Amino acid sequence: MKDDVAWREYQQDAANLLGELGFDVQVEEKFPTLRGARIEVDVTARRMVAGVEILWVVECKLWKDPVPQGVLHSLVTVCEETGADRGFLLCETGFQAGAILEAHRRNITLTSLAYLRCSAAQDLLETRQRRAEARLHELMSLYGPELGNDSAHPAEWILQMFAAALPEQRLSRLREASESTDCGDGEGLVGIVDELVGMPSEQFSEMMTE
Repeated sequence: MKDDVAWREYQQDAANLLGELGFDVQVEEKFPTLRGARIEVDVTARRMVAGVEILWVVECKLWKDPVPQGVLHSLVTVCEETGADRGFLLCETGFQAGAILEAHRRNITLTSLAYLRCSAAQDLLETRQRRAEARLHELMSLYGPELGNDSAHPAEWILQMFAAALPEQRLSRLREASESTDCGDGEGLVGIVDELVGMPSEQFSEMMTE
């Protein structure tokens, strides 16, 4: 039971990471095959690139031993049956030599979730920055004119806007973060916007009208 819970958490962590990268993800999606059967994929990830849908299929192996070549062959079949553009095999304990050699000839990526998260760090930041900027512009357009802060720097604007609503300790921490970081860069802006405007629009509106 513990192993099953840990594996499901591992599977969900993989899905969450791809979702943060901007993919439309599904867990345990089922596909019909040409033979009339159905196959289930641990995680599927889709996104549009130049008007074309890209599909990745991800198999999650939370194993104590390296993954053998036979598992890779199964993933190759899954890619063929689903029409996936790329398959990912995730395992934290590595892969046997035969699997590594075979993957080089296929549209298969062998990696760990930890390494994938590390290698995607810059992409994650850029994705969060785009979302934060869109959210911030939305809030500024809604509340900026009536609060008289529409010309302020974005980071200064949200700090001013929330000054009356945030606990002093939290507000001081945010002020220190904004002063120690160039709020015009991605990391500074994303950190402050994540902290201040990550709440749902309904909750934000309620707070603003209190």
